[in-house]
Amino acid sequence: MKYMIEYKIRLEGLNFEDYLESDTALIAVFNQWKPEEGFNILAFVHTLENESGYLHCETSDPRTVASFVTKFAPWLTCKVVPVLDVEELAQISTQSNQWIEEALENAFPSQD
Repeated sequence: MKYMIEYKIRLEGLNFEDYLESDTALIAVFNQWKPEEGFNILAFVHTLENESGYLHCETSDPRTVASFVTKFAPWLTCKVVPVLDVEELAQISTQSNQWIEEALENAFPSQD
């Protein structure tokens, strides 16, 4: 399963010194982090305003996503969204539309 994780750095209520201390700690911890087995990073980007970013990953075990989120919870708020490739969703939508048409035909047979 693929996931898009949007993260935001916790900045509320931090004065300049607190921000520097928190940012230094976040960078130190992040530099020690390694993705767990089966946690495949497809893209990991940070916005230029330096307050948020996105991690696009793939894993068969959602616990690896939870592990990432909880490791950085002291510094980041995260929103985790399961995602599909557009091609997959288009295929599913086509099948669903066919099913809907058949269900409507069965529910409201034409009187020809």
